[in-house]
Amino acid sequence: MRQAFWQSNAKVFGIAALLAVLAIAGFFLLQGQAQQSSEIPVVKIGYIGVLSGPASAGWGLEARDAAELAVEEINSKGNVRLELVFGDSAAQAEKGVTEFRRIQDFYNPDIFLVEASAVASAVAPLAEGAGKPVLFSAVATVGITERSPLLFRNFYTCDKDAPLVAGKAFERLGFKKIAILFQNEPFGQSCMQYFSDSFESIGGGIVANEGFLVGDTDFKTQLLKIKDSGAEALYLVGYERPQLETLKQMKELAISLPVLSSRTVYAPVIRSEVVKLANPPSLYFTSSEFYANPSEKAQAFIEKFQQRFGKNPSHVPAYVYDSIFIIASAAEISNSQGISLQQALKKVRFEGMHGSLEFDEKRETLQKAFFVQLNPDGSLKVLD
Repeated sequence: MRQAFWQSNAKVFGIAALLAVLAIAGFFLLQGQAQQSSEIPVVKIGYIGVLSGPASAGWGLEARDAAELAVEEINSKGNVRLELVFGDSAAQAEKGVTEFRRIQDFYNPDIFLVEASAVASAVAPLAEGAGKPVLFSAVATVGITERSPLLFRNFYTCDKDAPLVAGKAFERLGFKKIAILFQNEPFGQSCMQYFSDSFESIGGGIVANEGFLVGDTDFKTQLLKIKDSGAEALYLVGYERPQLETLKQMKELAISLPVLSSRTVYAPVIRSEVVKLANPPSLYFTSSEFYANPSEKAQAFIEKFQQRFGKNPSHVPAYVYDSIFIIASAAEISNSQGISLQQALKKVRFEGMHGSLEFDEKRETLQKAFFVQLNPDGSLKVLD
């Protein structure tokens, strides 16, 4: 009787036991998934900066400092953990490619943060092979993000800034003949071309167009040609140091032309020296909200940077600082929604020092620009 009972119910007991095992396994699986989703995501950033060479003193080292400051603040909050792996391009394309490959091969980062227009143009084709998103900052070359869906940018672009300067120079300031002095690499070339095309399209004339190389320090030959060109103003575009040397050499050569430029000309290293000059040239340029209309967040960043590093930051460190926070925000979205970092970047909505930041359909952050004038005391006057 007992044997018959067990025989008749063995199948039932077997099924029940199997269901119990599956239930227990499912419980632990769910527990593991819950634990995994609650873990702090760790994101490794391959940071290819400008840590040596002519541009490093102007903004490259400050940008690195800002990145480290942002990472410290983010990691202290405990929502995400960021790790920086540094590479130095010296703003040179070949070195940038070498550093990109080194970091990819030895550290396998989750995302790259890349600076300098010349470097961006060179590493852009490598993003697809690496399969990693790349966020550009301090890169103003037009159209760089259109080369791959993995490419993003948080910075201003020459196709927006240069035409703004050209239009204001012609319509508001009344300049009809302008000379150009530009840094002969992707950033300078791009801004020069957009300024020239825009100015001529509204009836202005370019009476001289002179270039210089990265690392050049003597611009007197170009300036003497510009002095004799009949120009009413000079459009100057380049890194901070050559711009400062140009302004000093203009003074030595008794060239008193008003100077038009991009927002790089308002860097502290330039501003502090220009205001010391007797009868400095009139300076007009573009500015982001960071300078023209600083928010509480921007003011707090400037104060923290001053306390930590003993100097005022330029606009580039501010962009890099915001870019690190964009990556952190994307990491949190990626972790909570179970999507890739590339997909998460498209969902970021971040209130940064340059306004409300989000990526458009071309993976560019929208940037509001102001046309401003440098006052004798170093402050800015926003021109409508």
